[in-house]
Amino acid sequence: MNLYKPYTLALLLLALLGFSSCTEEGPGETDEVNFDQQAMLTNIGQNIIFPAYANFSTTTSLLEEAIHEFTEQPTAASLAAAQDALKATYHSWIRVEPFEFGPAMEVNLRMNINHFPTDFSEVEESIAAGSWDLNGLYSSNKKGLPALDYLLFSGASQEEILAAYTTAENAEARRQYLHEVTDQVTTLANEVYTAWSDNGENYLGDFISNTGTEAGTSLSNLVNQFNQGYEITKNKRLGIPIGVNSMKGDVFPRATEAFYSGISLPLMQAHLLNMEALFKGEANGTDGLGLDDYIDAIYEAGNIQDDLSATILSQFQNIHSAVAAIPEPLPEAIVNNPDKTRAAYDEIVALMQYIKTDMPSALSVNISYVDNDGD
Repeated sequence: MNLYKPYTLALLLLALLGFSSCTEEGPGETDEVNFDQQAMLTNIGQNIIFPAYANFSTTTSLLEEAIHEFTEQPTAASLAAAQDALKATYHSWIRVEPFEFGPAMEVNLRMNINHFPTDFSEVEESIAAGSWDLNGLYSSNKKGLPALDYLLFSGASQEEILAAYTTAENAEARRQYLHEVTDQVTTLANEVYTAWSDNGENYLGDFISNTGTEAGTSLSNLVNQFNQGYEITKNKRLGIPIGVNSMKGDVFPRATEAFYSGISLPLMQAHLLNMEALFKGEANGTDGLGLDDYIDAIYEAGNIQDDLSATILSQFQNIHSAVAAIPEPLPEAIVNNPDKTRAAYDEIVALMQYIKTDMPSALSVNISYVDNDGD
């Protein structure tokens, strides 16, 4: 009797099982993600972020020219030109708002440029006193685009607005205040644009080369600011005005962005379209490598079970449809069409789970910024 035959057979079976476990994936095992993160950062940096800052720098410079002409020769024509320049600047701001990292974070760009609503009473008190400090610790609510929106559009008619700069008691101080607020906006826009360019600090090069997923990398900065920028629309552009953050549910239409110029709704629509384009890596209608492609690669590798990018893009379409159903102007719709504004808000909120929890988890990025709304 051969006592070694069963033992030999057992060893052979164990060897075969061991080979099988090395060549076949078991439950929960995944393939390596095949994605060029640096190529994505190159597309987003070169084709989306840098052109957006270049455009913002240009439009603020044109705004400065228009404001200077108006303050030097306040006429109906120069007032209208300044108003148009401000509207263009608002739209160019929308494109850079999600990028509050690097040079923008160093100068606190978002707080200095678009902290709304403006405190018009403090603006008027400063003008009446003939003195102000636009760099003060608590000055953010009386400068930037919201202050310009108030200064250039607050009035029952164009004639009334013009009179405030020509025949009113504090006309000279008002012109000077308008002049200085505009100059600060332009200075900050140019400073950040220069820092991104190769004529300055070449932050664009740093952004492209700073790969990885840990805090401080370009991907981490991008995902965090994508979320924080999106939450400005959820909370400030719509949530606060419709009263969802109020204990009594009181609406606050005056809190909408660009309340006085009446472009609140177009700006919100532009912001949401811009956020979708950023997610897709889309520039000027041309699709490039974006966060959606990165998530697709992770999905195809089996690292996540659901087609997350398709879900996010589908929800963006729901949001666009709901926002398009709101009649203009937004402040009036908040009062007269609360069902439509609330429906749009609910669709905007519905995206948060996917972009603030699921997307960072898929990309192995931690959300590091702190908000105050409990999401």
